[in-house]
Amino acid sequence: MTLVGVHGNASGPLSSDDLAVLTTSRAEAVKLLSTGRASDVAAVRSINPNMLVVVRLHMAWGQSGSPRIISPQQYADWSAPDIRKFYDVGVSYFEFPNEPNLYLEGYGANWTGNTFAAWWITVRDRLAPLFPHALWGYAGLSPGPILPGMRGESERDFITAISAAVDRADWLGVHCYWVNRQEMLHPSHGNGWTWHALRFPNKPLYITEFSNPSPAVAADEKGHQYVDWLGQLTSPVAAFAFISSGEGWSYEAWAGTNIPAIVGAWQEPPPEPEEP
Repeated sequence: MTLVGVHGNASGPLSSDDLAVLTTSRAEAVKLLSTGRASDVAAVRSINPNMLVVVRLHMAWGQSGSPRIISPQQYADWSAPDIRKFYDVGVSYFEFPNEPNLYLEGYGANWTGNTFAAWWITVRDRLAPLFPHALWGYAGLSPGPILPGMRGESERDFITAISAAVDRADWLGVHCYWVNRQEMLHPSHGNGWTWHALRFPNKPLYITEFSNPSPAVAADEKGHQYVDWLGQLTSPVAAFAFISSGEGWSYEAWAGTNIPAIVGAWQEPPPEPEEP
């Protein structure tokens, strides 16, 4: 069964509210940012000793119109200290970068679908000898068609063009979003992961972001949608809800809502039968 996970604080370090979300939801996995604290690993494993921890490498790519050019060698060298602090406390799962088909995440200035595979493989090959037990995840993409000025290539066109990078990855990250129950199970929205599972059948699949971001849907209804959606997953190893907390994510944050309790009640095992 797919592990139930939550993406931690969007700012990096976990707060007491983030830890409460993980506790109440009975989370089995957590996604942290490389800008966070290594001590957060011990904190989440005090909640669940078997907690799967995935760290997504964070890099600021600059503002739209003035993007930074970051070579794969620079990306690897600048990321290595953050990887080290988590690797040394037992984390082995690392995902990079983030939604590379978005202009705000490096698309256009640094790569397109035709050149990203070489960029990704160069980063991986520079980091792998430094962290021999690490498992490198190919980045989750922004799902959907081309959006001028925002999404440079559709998710499926981009990943088809860079399949060589997926082949070199230890696992595949996927992002799934929807805004209503009709989209929740649609193969181009909430169940977009099914296309990836068919396209890369031998690659372990992790849904590293999922959410209903609509401001028109109440938090309690989102919680029930998440329970129904999680219950029908099959092949993904883990699915990470976006997001426990973070400035600017008020319609997706779990902290301060009933969502953790709704998911936690579903996660709670049935009571042991009474002795006759």
